[in-house]
Amino acid sequence: KIDRPIKARVVINCAGLYGDLIERFRLGERTGESPEFKITPRKGQFLVYKPTGKLKDLAPQFIIEPTPSEFTKGVIVWTTVYGNIIVGPTAVDQDSRTDRSTDAKTLQKLKEWGEKAIPALKDAVVIGSYSGLRPSCEHRDYQIKAFPETNWISVGAIRSTGLSAASGIGEYVFSLYESLGKK
Repeated sequence: KIDRPIKARVVINCAGLYGDLIERFRLGERTGESPEFKITPRKGQFLVYKPTGKLKDLAPQFIIEPTPSEFTKGVIVWTTVYGNIIVGPTAVDQDSRTDRSTDAKTLQKLKEWGEKAIPALKDAVVIGSYSGLRPSCEHRDYQIKAFPETNWISVGAIRSTGLSAASGIGEYVFSLYESLGKK
């Protein structure tokens, strides 16, 4: 809890999983308003294979992905620059903003999905697993908006696709910053 005012010429809220909580600072405690978006952490788990034998020659040269839904792009399979094969991510909403654990049931489903996409994965060695959290929200689009009256810019709910869109997001946020008359 912050018990003293924080002063800034401009605030850019790009707090990821905590974006909606930081947004409350813009609103203040007395307004009774709620943030325009609510972050829901979405966990993605991944399985990592080390190809051996003939599988080295069968490692995908392109990303294998299903038809996306409105909710997710689905589980994909790809080969890393190190030659490992990754299967994932999953997309499961959760309450915790910090729980990046993996679980055996989900990893087994990823293994089955990977082996269906590339049957030769049955002979590959699983060398690891990991997960990450992305900040989803109730809106389909990123939540990027300037509030000139408070010199505040919100950059919220930037999910996985934000990695590809980072340059464009950065340019757009800078244009919002310039529109506030701050240089």
